[in-house]
Amino acid sequence: MIGNKLFDILKWIAMLVLPGLATFYFALSALWGWPYQKEIVGTLVAVNVWLSALLAVSNAQWQAIKINSLTYEAIGKDAMVEFPQTPFGITASS
Repeated sequence: MIGNKLFDILKWIAMLVLPGLATFYFALSALWGWPYQKEIVGTLVAVNVWLSALLAVSNAQWQAIKINSLTYEAIGKDAMVEFPQTPFGITASS
């Protein structure tokens, strides 16, 4: 799991920088005849997909830890708390 600041920086890179750079190079390389159009754009897109997958896994782990660390206290007669669903396959522990 990565820290919040690094996560935010990598998310900004994955959402804005890499797609923008790939689009920029793709458009200008066609106009100006720059070399290796497919190779450079393909590499940028592949790095972006890898980075997005890394961020998705880190976010899922953070959500699981956040949900797993919550403490609920039942008030009243019932000693049971009901949840609408169990996210990310987390099972209730006794």
